[in-house]
Amino acid sequence: MKKIACFFLAATFFGCGKEKIPLLWEQQDSGTSYDISAVHFLDSDTGFAVGGASWYYGVSLTTTNGGKTWVADSMANKQLFALDFNEKGEGVAAGIDGYVFSRQVQDMNWSFYRYPVWEFYRGVAHNEETTLLVGGEAYKSGMIVRLDANFQLDTLSEFDVELDAVCFVDDQVAIAVGYGLVLRSEDGGRSWFPLPVDGDHFRAIHFPSEKVGYIVGYAGTILKTEDGGKIWKNIRNGGGIWVSNVPFRALFFVDEATGYLAGEKGIVWKTSNGGVDWAALEGLPEMDYYDVHVIGHEGWLVGEQGAIIHFQD
Repeated sequence: MKKIACFFLAATFFGCGKEKIPLLWEQQDSGTSYDISAVHFLDSDTGFAVGGASWYYGVSLTTTNGGKTWVADSMANKQLFALDFNEKGEGVAAGIDGYVFSRQVQDMNWSFYRYPVWEFYRGVAHNEETTLLVGGEAYKSGMIVRLDANFQLDTLSEFDVELDAVCFVDDQVAIAVGYGLVLRSEDGGRSWFPLPVDGDHFRAIHFPSEKVGYIVGYAGTILKTEDGGKIWKNIRNGGGIWVSNVPFRALFFVDEATGYLAGEKGIVWKTSNGGVDWAALEGLPEMDYYDVHVIGHEGWLVGEQGAIIHFQD
């Protein structure tokens, strides 16, 4: 019996490797050596990214040819963590010390805003009428700032833990996630209530449709909803006895079934069946990835030391 048990454990830990998918990829020249925290493409040609270095430099990057060439510009004297665009192509970026920037479609420049809440803004969600900023420091304090259509401070909600990501499900419903916490708003971000979900430091969230959404955590948890974020199902239990910890940092779904996860130590996974199965994308540089954005069959990963990886899948 002991031999059989040992063989079973060995097979469990070592014999069931994750499927690997070959990938066509190239490293693009970002024009900066600073960490790149977030990336967003409006179409297959027009893309934006932000990053920097803690308290002394913020950088913005733009491309109009799918990343064949990037233009890097100094944007602030603080690092930027978050970036989002609405359906009209209007963007918001945010970062350390309460720095917020907006960019209108007709204006190539970013306008600077600052509010009384001088915190670390780590995530942003932007639609035509509202901007939501989430953040906090050291896992033990967090907040959500709601801005109106004129970028005036509307509502400030404070929490006991750091928040890292936020997204709109529709015009009124939004979900925010952070350190052991998932929050839901049904009034455009004016008020929030916690959902019965915990067990990880949740770092990213994405809804490819108004019904289906996904959340990932730093210990390797993957959550899925099929009812617009009311109920979340655990489809991967990060930190479980039989499941290895995986430091997820970002995710993006092309549709309800096809999506990508990215994280530290070169982690990039893909699912084609709504998270039932995942395969590792093979051959990518082993570095820390902080964000991923995909359009059709091509995507962009951004990460440490100015890394931008363009891939075709």
